[in-house]
This record gives sequence, C-alpha cells and structure tokens, in this order.
Amino acid sequence: MNKVTTLSCALSLLTILPASLAAAPAAELKVTGTIVPSACQLTLDNNGLVEYGKIPTTTLNRNTFTPLALKGMYFNIKCEAPARVAILAKPARGVSAVNKDGALGELADSGITLGGINVPGKATAAGLGLHNSKGIGGYALVIHPTFHKADNKAVKLILSDNTVSWAGVSTIQPMFYESRTLHFSWSSDGKQPSSHTNFVGAFQIQAYINKSTELDLGKEVKLDGLATLELFYL
Repeated sequence: MNKVTTLSCALSLLTILPASLAAAPAAELKVTGTIVPSACQLTLDNNGLVEYGKIPTTTLNRNTFTPLALKGMYFNIKCEAPARVAILAKPARGVSAVNKDGALGELADSGITLGGINVPGKATAAGLGLHNSKGIGGYALVIHPTFHKADNKAVKLILSDNTVSWAGVSTIQPMFYESRTLHFSWSSDGKQPSSHTNFVGAFQIQAYINKSTELDLGKEVKLDGLATLELFYL
C-alpha cells in the first residue's frame, strides 16, 4: 500500500508541475528587418556644372530673349545589385523663370526653341535666379531617346507621370513640365522598367537670357540656375 500511495503522489506531482510552469510570465520572440532596394548612386559629368563663362552684354538682344549655346552632359547610375530605377528633375530656384510675357514662374513658357524643342503654351523652362528682383532668364533640361545604355547594352528610354503606366520616348523630351513630375526609366522591351546595375545616358541644357532692357547691366549679372536630379526606386 505504501508503495502505491507513494507512486500516486509522484504522479500527481508530475501532473501539477507543467501547469505551474505555464502560469509563469511569457517571453516574446520578435523577428524584424527591412527589405531595402540595392543602393544606387547618380553622378554627373563635371560635377553637374554647366558653365557659360563670361557673356558680353553686346551679345544680348534688347527686346527679345537671347538663347545661349546648347550644352551636353552625360550621367551615370551605378547600383550594388540589379535594380529598377527612374530619374526625375525638379527646379530649385523658386519663382525666377521668365515667361514670354515677362511674368515670372517656377517654370516658364519661354516661347522660343530650347534644346531642340518648343512646346507652345507649356512651361518647360526653369529659372536662372533673380537680379535686382528681375528674372535673369531660364533654361531647358531635355533628355534624348538615344545615347542610353544599361549594363553596356542599348536600352529604350521610357517615361511616366505616375510610375505605373509607361510610354516609350521617341523624341527629345523636356524633363521639366508644368504640373507634372516626369519619371524617366530604362527598358529592355520598351514597355516596363527593367533591372540593371549600371545605366549611362545624356542630357542637354540650353539657357536663355531675359531682354537686356529688363536687366541692370551696369553691374555683373550672375546666372544662378539650379535643379535637383533624383533617383526613384521602382
């Protein structure tokens, strides 16, 4: 009898222990992390500087805008691993772009051909800053459908204003466009952005100067255009 009683007690104890342990405070195991796109870096020729040098006042038109020379610039995007990216441009000189009617805006319709294109009625030029509260002029930043490579192979330039629907680029395009932010990307099939590790392309820039009668030319006038070029991960 004693053996049976002792065994019975031992079994009871074994039954009670797990319940006692389950009542202890619980500990949480968390599994965290962040999936990030592979890092990409954008670089521009000449550190992004477009230099027009000294412009004699005698070369400026009195009553019409004076277009300056067309300038070219290559860019390169390098990624740590294959990535789908787009590039976009934003003006950064505030309300200083001169419209054809003389009014100022963040973007302006110059009314003249810049970068090989003229988009009548559309503001596609950014500003060159102010001089004595007068707009110095403006400049167009355009991108060509050619000269683009990804991983050393020719690719097609495509664009979108919502990063969902894409269209092929067959002609020179302004990178500034009123009320729209245009994203430019690269595609193997011409329909959707494709993943690559290295992208090479080209921009062109052309500035124009306001009517000389609108500027105080008794002192130096410094062109002060500025834009931000951003990478967008798709």
